[in-house]
Amino acid sequence: MIFEPHKLFLVVGDTTAFDHNGDVIPDADSETWIPVCGCFLHDVTVSMMRGYAGTGISPKYYINLDRRDDLLLGQEVAVTEADGLTVRGRGEIVDIKRTGGMKFAGRGEYMTVYI
Repeated sequence: MIFEPHKLFLVVGDTTAFDHNGDVIPDADSETWIPVCGCFLHDVTVSMMRGYAGTGISPKYYINLDRRDDLLLGQEVAVTEADGLTVRGRGEIVDIKRTGGMKFAGRGEYMTVYI
């Protein structure tokens, strides 16, 4: 992408830790943020919400980024400012739209992820 003011992270939860009795250890589970790439986060417009009405999907944000095949439906992602600290949006991937081999202005393919 030409303009990438935000960073996309894949949120991965660690497995729950158990003690010798099989009880869950409190405060032992944590999450890890794996950096994926630069992106551009947008709020979902009213016209997009009308398009998803009745399908059971209600996205809050959409993210434009270079095409990647490793992001899947149901994965949790977070988007931060360029500093990597200020969280702009976070959620589960509910829809993915990819371009079909189209190049724009000499740039590679891109995709849109809805969370």
